[in-house]
Amino acid sequence: MTLYRNEIEAYFKTLETDTVKYEVTIMDAANDMATQASQVDNFIAQGVDVMIINLVQSSSAATITEKAEAANIPVVYINREPSAEDMEASENITYVGVDALDECVEMVEAGTMTGTVLNDHIGQSHGAVDAAIDFINGNAVEKYIWVDYQKVN
Repeated sequence: MTLYRNEIEAYFKTLETDTVKYEVTIMDAANDMATQASQVDNFIAQGVDVMIINLVQSSSAATITEKAEAANIPVVYINREPSAEDMEASENITYVGVDALDECVEMVEAGTMTGTVLNDHIGQSHGAVDAAIDFINGNAVEKYIWVDYQKVN
């Protein structure tokens, strides 16, 4: 998730112009649902433009979506997919794990691991940021944004 966070921040920076700046606040719920719920509540109270969320538990998507929808704040879910029912609960949500870490690729190259699958954190991070910006700008956003896995062997 560190790769996601770093890439999200970096990609937002590359999209800034003299007249368009993005303020990015990243929180870590430390895999605790109560902490994440509190963070979401705080973001909603602050009136953020959009939230990119890696759910601690997929089952919490309904509650987060409901709160965000009531506050008219779009949500871009990454990594843990909400249920199909949760995805249909709002027009203002979209959905983008990280494997093939450098250590795994090195082990594949050294022959100590047979293979791994790259779940492209850069492609997913860029897709999430692009969707967030589309929401901010009032553009249509696809319900699902898929980034294909890549076999590494």
